[in-house]
Amino acid sequence: MASLRKQNKRQTYYARIQWRDIFGRLKEKCIPLKTHLKSEALTRLSAVEKQENNIKEGLKFTFPWLNEDVVRTTIVRRTLQEAIDRYHLVKESNGILRSSIDRSKVGLKSLTNVIGKDIPVDSLNGDHIEEWATRWKNDHRPNTRACNRAKIVSFLNYCYKKKWINNKIEIDTINNTQTEKRLVNEETIKKIQKLPSSILDPHYLNAFYLYFTTGFRRAEPFDGELKKNYLVVTCETAKSKKSRKVKVSHQQKLIIEEMKDRYEEAVVKYKYKPRSVHDRYRRQFKKACRAVGVEGLKLHNLRNSYISLRIAVTGDIFAVSQEVGHASAKQTEEYALPPLLVADEFSSYKKLIEDRLRQDKMNKTFYEMLEDDFIVKSDLKEHGLKELHDPLPS
Repeated sequence: MASLRKQNKRQTYYARIQWRDIFGRLKEKCIPLKTHLKSEALTRLSAVEKQENNIKEGLKFTFPWLNEDVVRTTIVRRTLQEAIDRYHLVKESNGILRSSIDRSKVGLKSLTNVIGKDIPVDSLNGDHIEEWATRWKNDHRPNTRACNRAKIVSFLNYCYKKKWINNKIEIDTINNTQTEKRLVNEETIKKIQKLPSSILDPHYLNAFYLYFTTGFRRAEPFDGELKKNYLVVTCETAKSKKSRKVKVSHQQKLIIEEMKDRYEEAVVKYKYKPRSVHDRYRRQFKKACRAVGVEGLKLHNLRNSYISLRIAVTGDIFAVSQEVGHASAKQTEEYALPPLLVADEFSSYKKLIEDRLRQDKMNKTFYEMLEDDFIVKSDLKEHGLKELHDPLPS
């Protein structure tokens, strides 16, 4: 049976037919499918398969897509799946992270599962979107629907920009999507760190310590490059597309090196997918939480804990945003929990947080006193504050 292959340089598909002649020699015939869209390639592959026996007998065939005159004059309506394939191909060529493209595919699959893959993309309208929203309203949580909605909106904007659809399609926002930023408190972390090796490999305990003390995303220790006492996260692998350098201690550096060694062994030697290796740490963290009697926590909550704790101790949201690689300080604000609440969760840092709050209060009092003293001494109190903005007399 003919098989589907892809040319790496041209990123286009071709059909390959292999068979053995009467002398047992392997024969091969490759037929260009002249498309980079998998959905279109599969359709053309089926046409090749119908003539496979004749091709093996030496007969020559010219398929429609190989006839340049036909290609130029035939008008083909692009299907929804073909448009989606093209959209993701462009994202891939633009250097978008594979994980982001995979998530986009999930979001758009939620649309094709409802309205079908083969409808012409230029027939998309608001009714299709309402059908999608109604279908998943009760089956998906608000956050899942909001994430899928974002992927669909991005795709529709691309289609409108390419003039594949004539009108811009609006999608109502999804309400009730705010989620609680859960922290892994100090007590839970200490319990996890005391787990015996019979329950959890000490390597994972060290990894959890690293995530908590640096705020790294799950993949960053593997994707980042160690340079002296820094882990360099490049814009190519960073989620926010921003490069940053994170200073690490000698102990943290040793943990990162061990994680990288395990990663290389799993991917290179045993052919694991990188994401599968990353997921091991997520699963092991859930296992550790269950072992200490805590449910509902995720590995990413260690990053949440670090960010909230750093904000509570420093009071500088912008600096923390730069440190952890957020796209903007507005994103970091979501982790700014009440400082005293954070202090209750992390008793070792309670004095630091209280001292910082006390200092903030002292600074505020100082400026208030300075302002009052200035107003009284300059007699501006009687004339009104507007004179502060008047030009000085000549």
